[in-house]
Amino acid sequence: MSIALADNRQAEKAGLRLAAALILLSALALLTLSLRQPQPEMEVALIFAPGTSQDAALIAVAEANGRTVRPGAWSNILVAVFPKELAWNELWEMGALVAVDPLAFGACLISDGADA
Repeated sequence: MSIALADNRQAEKAGLRLAAALILLSALALLTLSLRQPQPEMEVALIFAPGTSQDAALIAVAEANGRTVRPGAWSNILVAVFPKELAWNELWEMGALVAVDPLAFGACLISDGADA
């Protein structure tokens, strides 16, 4: 019986690893499909490095002549609008790791105002 129990546990662990891998791949696919280079006067969600304070993110957007539309669910996320197209290297120089469509991750990117 112990061999059958060990086999069941190994199969269960393998199933959990597969499920976790599929969740991670799905999230990466969604992120890839929602990447957006900032265009003039179009809202874009900027995701800064984890641990970036909201003040630092606000300053980075302002220094790039952007206007913050609203904060995200975490301090390292802001939805902003820029007067001109920004290249990916300009985003990285301002500290943004990625820019995405703000509606793609709706619940993750929009603050409910409870932390304001």
